[in-house]
Amino acid sequence: MLQEGVDLKAYNTFGLSVKAELFGVFRSVEQLKELLSKRSSQNLLILGGGSNLLLTQDVKGIVLKNELLGIEVLKRDQQQVWIKAQGGEIWHNLVL
Repeated sequence: MLQEGVDLKAYNTFGLSVKAELFGVFRSVEQLKELLSKRSSQNLLILGGGSNLLLTQDVKGIVLKNELLGIEVLKRDQQQVWIKAQGGEIWHNLVL
């Protein structure tokens, strides 16, 4: 579901209060597809944790918050571990 005029203060580490014209959260690929189907020709911004983003003005278009979670160990040997991580995983938690 897309919401109008959502304050993005909680979604950026600078804590700046700017608004998204339209905002939605997805926790599955199906939810992402559904939200994208409503996009038409609007601008699109997909957010992770907001730590590498400086928002200086309201965002026109659709802002989607990625909350896809999941970590899978694909392969392991004595020196390395290969993993597959969903885009919504928190980097610090993944590394730990």
